[in-house]
Amino acid sequence: MSISMRMKQVSLYLGKQVGRGTCVELTWNKLFSLLCLLLFIVLVGGNSDNPDIKNYINNYYNSGSVEEGAFLYFILVHIFQLAGVSYYGFRLAIYSLGYFVLYKAMLKFTQKPLFLLICYALSLLLMDSTQTYNFLGMCFLLLGFAFLQPDEGKNNETKYIICVLLACGCHIVFIVFIPFVIFSKITQKKVLLQIGIILILLYCFLSLIISQSALVSMLSSMLDLLGLSFYLEYTGSHTRFGHLVPMFQHVCGTLICMVLYRKAKRLNLQSRKILRFFVLVSLYGFFFFPLFRFQSTLNRLTRDICLIPFISCSVAYSEYFQSKSKVLIKVLMFLWATVIGFFTTYAFHWDSIVVPFFSSNWILGV
Repeated sequence: MSISMRMKQVSLYLGKQVGRGTCVELTWNKLFSLLCLLLFIVLVGGNSDNPDIKNYINNYYNSGSVEEGAFLYFILVHIFQLAGVSYYGFRLAIYSLGYFVLYKAMLKFTQKPLFLLICYALSLLLMDSTQTYNFLGMCFLLLGFAFLQPDEGKNNETKYIICVLLACGCHIVFIVFIPFVIFSKITQKKVLLQIGIILILLYCFLSLIISQSALVSMLSSMLDLLGLSFYLEYTGSHTRFGHLVPMFQHVCGTLICMVLYRKAKRLNLQSRKILRFFVLVSLYGFFFFPLFRFQSTLNRLTRDICLIPFISCSVAYSEYFQSKSKVLIKVLMFLWATVIGFFTTYAFHWDSIVVPFFSSNWILGV
């Protein structure tokens, strides 16, 4: 055998060994990720007591109308009714579908989704066990963002709009994310992005200081344009200081995305394009700030994209964080996810959501 043939065999052997090591690492991450998903499905899909479950049961057995514009949910209800499935079986299937979509979206962003799943568990898991419509819509929205990210492929805008329409089929409020396609195109140029940031900041500042009646007038024009005039009923009430918490959380999340993007840009890394995309998603959330002054429930509009900073961190984590700082970054992001979960669920819904989440589950027999 010639020396060149022997060298080729050695190279192939070493390549297989390196490939095996990489596959083992990725497989373990994905294995634990799948176990996490299974745990979520059991805990959430099997949950039998939460503040909204009676309404969902009533709608399932008396589905005469489409609530919250949830036409997709309505269609699924009728399919499962025709199959003779009980509400709890339907709930288990619906959440299984949602977590499958969420996992597919995460895999498009990173090949190591375990970090994202833990952040999700700490921040949104318990509230999502109650708000089924919104949970399903959020999953399809994130899948849409995954299709729309730079270098994803052909027809990405069409795929994004289809995903958002599916999200609208779970909750009509997700229609406000359709114009993001236009926003992301307009802000491709640096100058236009800078102008956009200035206008967004000015817009948010005015929405905080102008009178309630002037804000209603401004919003009515926007909602009429979007075909969401029925949401004007929310403007009959207002919050006192409750709107400041979700605003603060979203500002912090946006700053995380911007810091990660600026570092990637300074180092001229490949991830700078997708990190810039995450900044745009976070900036788009500022348009919803005026709505928070009317009802705190509307803060779900930014809560539905609160995973974006964690996704940004996951992308940056694998490319330019040093080994010594990786553990610290993970700990800080887990703490930030816990803060979101605290203000979203733990602090205000302990007895109604947190306790029943672990104490009432038909799958676990409790």
